[in-house]
Amino acid sequence: RLPSLTRLLPAHVVAAWVALGVSALYALASGWGVPAQRTVWMMVFVTVLGSVGRRWPWPLVWLPGAALVSVTDPWALAQPGFWLSFVAVGVLLASGVRVPEASADEWAEGRWWSRWREAGGELLQTQRLVAVALAPLALVCFQQVSIVGAGVNLLAVPLFTLVFTPLALAGVVFPFFWDVAAWGLEASWWALSVSAQAPGAVWTVPALPGWVAACGIAAAFVLALPGRWHWRVLALPFLLPFFRLPDAWHLLPRPEPGQFSAVVLDVGQGGGTLVRTSSHTLLFDAGPLRPDGSDLVERVFAPMLQSMGVKRLDALMISHDDADHSGGAQSLLDSTDVGELMTPFEPGHPLRRHADQHRACVAGMSWTWDGVVFRVLHPGPLKAGVSDNARSCVLQVEASAQQPVSLLLTADIEADQERSLLAHWPASRLRSTVMLVPHHGSRTSSTPEWLRAVAPRQAVVQVGLRNAYGHPSPAVMQRYAEAGIPTVTTPVCGAFVWESTELAAVASAVPGSRSQPALGRCWRSTRTHHWQQ
Repeated sequence: RLPSLTRLLPAHVVAAWVALGVSALYALASGWGVPAQRTVWMMVFVTVLGSVGRRWPWPLVWLPGAALVSVTDPWALAQPGFWLSFVAVGVLLASGVRVPEASADEWAEGRWWSRWREAGGELLQTQRLVAVALAPLALVCFQQVSIVGAGVNLLAVPLFTLVFTPLALAGVVFPFFWDVAAWGLEASWWALSVSAQAPGAVWTVPALPGWVAACGIAAAFVLALPGRWHWRVLALPFLLPFFRLPDAWHLLPRPEPGQFSAVVLDVGQGGGTLVRTSSHTLLFDAGPLRPDGSDLVERVFAPMLQSMGVKRLDALMISHDDADHSGGAQSLLDSTDVGELMTPFEPGHPLRRHADQHRACVAGMSWTWDGVVFRVLHPGPLKAGVSDNARSCVLQVEASAQQPVSLLLTADIEADQERSLLAHWPASRLRSTVMLVPHHGSRTSSTPEWLRAVAPRQAVVQVGLRNAYGHPSPAVMQRYAEAGIPTVTTPVCGAFVWESTELAAVASAVPGSRSQPALGRCWRSTRTHHWQQ
């Protein structure tokens, strides 16, 4: 508009610096997230280089931007957004995707339609490259990726960029525009929700080994680069584990036929134990109900099942109707394919009405999966009006391929139920290799007679850190130590993982220790976070 000024400052240089300043202000106003930091620092490099008449290869702009974000915000390296953002931009830069530029003369001559068509083609190309390059990275970070995401972004990116963002900024001066943006966002949110809930909208995979993840990410990057296909197709075999991960490469491989594995979850003050055979899965208890009415299914159970590649629960056994054991049962029934629900509940209980199949949990019930025997030892016939704890299901899982190896899940039984079990079953039946400590280590449980009969080689206390009940009772833990039974607690151990093939106790294990198990392993010791060092 002012040609004389272009002799002093070229228009494109002024535009670049103004764009940089506005982008930096917008990034600060939006919270200075990792993608925003990446955008600003890379714009700084490009703008400075353009002002001095230099043009560097894209890696020399991309890598310093990543280095600056890492230096100024080291925690960004632990965020998936850092890797997703920089990999996406790196793929676009390496592939040569450009933003179409139109001169004023072209618009004046009526060729605007061809420019819009070219811009649409570039948008399609961008979404294709980003979808291919980021799918393996998203599967590594979240164990899932959206199948409908690329198609949705073709509409969502222009809509949010060209409509909602300007409306949100305009609302600072004219608040009416916020109402307009809110109406549009509400309609968009409905459309996005419908897309997300469509069948096959999300592709999930189990947790991947580090080397498989690295190879897959590199292969996707190669596929997105320009070049001849007969060279790029050589990267395809490295993506096969994302479609079918061999069982031996799983986070926790399934046991062999005749054996089982158990994961006693760290769910706070509550219960939740996963038992797997070679082709079946049972979950014993569904975790606690939180004070705000939520449960731990979305935060703990669902990610755990997804990471292990478990897509179906053959059985969900809820030991009794206390909220710390049954709190997540309804959410599991709603969100997970559950074959059979097993409970001691009365016929009118809400959970029984929502289950497709229900089986009463009563003493004497047994079944066999893949050579592993499951036995319910309690409850038997009970008097009316007894407590929920007295109704607790007690489950014993036994593998007897060579010598009997068993897991005893005791829920919240107390001293009276322990005496009833001792009277009804011989000590040889109750004897178990690993035992879940009854009632979270309450002083009303774990009688000396019970400990002598079961005589576990390892006891696990599933309990919440600094819980209001004072569990586990110091007197009870002293009782285990005097009986020579090693114990671990889930707040210290994290998830306790044990495979029935492991029989030999660790010679250096200290009875009464709550951090080093004699059998099995503590997940926290194998996956220690940096703040736990």
